[in-house]
Amino acid sequence: MVGPTVRLGYMSQDQSDLNLDQTAVETIQDYFQNQTEARSFLAYYLFTGDEPLKPVVLLSYGQRSRLMLARLAARQCNCLLLDEPINHLDIPSRTQFEGALAQFDGAVLAVVHDRYFIARFAEETWWVEGGGIKVQNAS
Repeated sequence: MVGPTVRLGYMSQDQSDLNLDQTAVETIQDYFQNQTEARSFLAYYLFTGDEPLKPVVLLSYGQRSRLMLARLAARQCNCLLLDEPINHLDIPSRTQFEGALAQFDGAVLAVVHDRYFIARFAEETWWVEGGGIKVQNAS
């Protein structure tokens, strides 16, 4: 059961919930009064210059990941479920995504296999072992 104040957001690893024909601004426009506010918000997610006006199909996987995270934040989600969020990202894109994620002020449950990402972000790690779930707090 999810509490009444929880606004759940899901980010799929295949990025299939993005409309490839829309621009980054159009993707989040419904959450803002005008395009200027939307572009200012996207700047927090490292979209600068003409990037917010490019069709999503022309964005890199890293840019798309940041856009998905920005959309979840714009929707005021306070609990994120992330499915392999750093898959397919090169090092600069990953660094930018991690920077954007560090700005998020809510709970995050992420399925990842990357130990560096886990060490940097996890307060608690869960894994399946011997038919059960093991839990370890970050030290």
